[in-house]
Amino acid sequence: MINQFYPQYQQQNCLEHETEKLGYIYYKIDEEIVQYYCTKCLSENEELSHKVQPISKIILEIEAMLLIKRSSILNELKKMKTEIEKYKQNILDILLKWQHAVIEIEQMTKTYQFDEQVIVLFSQNQFNTNLEDSHFRIKIEQEIDNQVSKIQYQLDQIRISLIKFNQLISVNNYLQQNYENQFYKLMGEQEQCDYACGIELNHQNDIMVASCESVIKIWQLEKSQIGNSYKLNQIQTLNQHTKRILCSVYSKKINWFATSGCDGKVFCFKLIDNQWVASAPVIHHESSVYCMILNKNEDRLISGGFEKKIVVWKINQDQNTINFDQVLQECKGFIQSIAINVLDTYLISSDIDCTLNLWEKNMQTSKYNFLQKYILNQNSNVYRITFLENNEFAIQYEHKDIISIFQIKNSQIIQKQKFDLNLNVKNFDGDYLFPSIYHQKKKILVQKFNRYIFIIKRFNNGMFKIIQIIDCQDSFNYGTLSNDGNILIVWDLHSKKFKIYSILMNENNSLFESYGYISIEQTKIRETRENRENRQNSEIRI
Repeated sequence: MINQFYPQYQQQNCLEHETEKLGYIYYKIDEEIVQYYCTKCLSENEELSHKVQPISKIILEIEAMLLIKRSSILNELKKMKTEIEKYKQNILDILLKWQHAVIEIEQMTKTYQFDEQVIVLFSQNQFNTNLEDSHFRIKIEQEIDNQVSKIQYQLDQIRISLIKFNQLISVNNYLQQNYENQFYKLMGEQEQCDYACGIELNHQNDIMVASCESVIKIWQLEKSQIGNSYKLNQIQTLNQHTKRILCSVYSKKINWFATSGCDGKVFCFKLIDNQWVASAPVIHHESSVYCMILNKNEDRLISGGFEKKIVVWKINQDQNTINFDQVLQECKGFIQSIAINVLDTYLISSDIDCTLNLWEKNMQTSKYNFLQKYILNQNSNVYRITFLENNEFAIQYEHKDIISIFQIKNSQIIQKQKFDLNLNVKNFDGDYLFPSIYHQKKKILVQKFNRYIFIIKRFNNGMFKIIQIIDCQDSFNYGTLSNDGNILIVWDLHSKKFKIYSILMNENNSLFESYGYISIEQTKIRETRENRENRQNSEIRI
């Protein structure tokens, strides 16, 4: 097995030092991330040398443990095979014995003394010639049932052992893959015939909000105890909108969300006593609203759409109300995408005239001030924007299969062309309502283009790599990513189904802890976590 696993790293160069080969591994327990380093990485960072382990050593430890496990299961299978052969022979012996008995009875029926049998018959005072045969059959059936029960028990034990063995094989197969090859796996489906443009998950990953033309449907997301599969159960329908819903946004803190669409109305919904309560509609848009976002503090809702303006709303989630705060009107075409950084210092928008508009927030007045209009040289509209860092964002074009990276420096937008990623899809996008989603902790970018959803990993040096492509068979597809990044839900026009994908990253990374990766448990990360837990326990006692 080692010959299949280790060559991946012998042939792979370090991303930071392109001429150096990877040779060391570091498992960041708190962040559930595995990172790889070369010798030059260690020489540049002395702290790493106390945290990393050689890849070859870890592989040997895992191989040894898996071989021991496999050997014990194989020995058990051999024993069970011997037992089955023994029981098989026992049944054959029983059947042979009864066969001989039947032959003897057959001979007796040919040579019986008539007078003697008459006496036996009349002494029993009945003419039941089948009595002895019936008793004979019952004994045979009981004997066979007894042996079959024993075999059934052994077969059940074999089945349990094979399940465990299959789990170990899955572990081994996972460990032979490169860390970059983690992917979202389809774990459930739910039919939904009408367009589901606005899809959002709550902060606990147990409620999903999705549009159904002009109707909002509330779904319960449930995880099965068997096979980690998921299912959706519809629990409520909301009918406040009069036209198709195009966008929604869900709080990351409480069960509260907002929606809008072709009627231009913005509704807020809050879960109160297990019922969703709608706010009165607020109207400032004269036409369709295409995109909505919340700032980090969730005291501002920002919306944009057809009439070339961005509206900022003040939110009171406790009272389930929003009020107009500010309008941003520097855009020359309708708004296709808006994004705000984590610190809520910059706001970026794209419109149909191939431009990006940059605003900066005044922290004293909480108002956004216009900084720059950036003209793109790609001759293509921008369908999606998402911030990667506080001063860095990514865009996706309508007609270009390229993800471009930009930086905000000295209040100006600067393109970083060396980080561009080509998706190699020679077509235009088709629909822009599926937002770009970047998960900061996992450094995963979920990017829709045309009929495909790209799962893209970003590395420490800023470069990107596509690690999975989901083919939706149709460019009209929409979706969302859970706050923890583990669940991806997608709806597409081709299947007319919600498809629930799970990355199972937490579960997969726990394998490292189960199979020897905690040979680094004396590192500063482990010590820091233990010290933090001890401090918290002390505070509780006080």
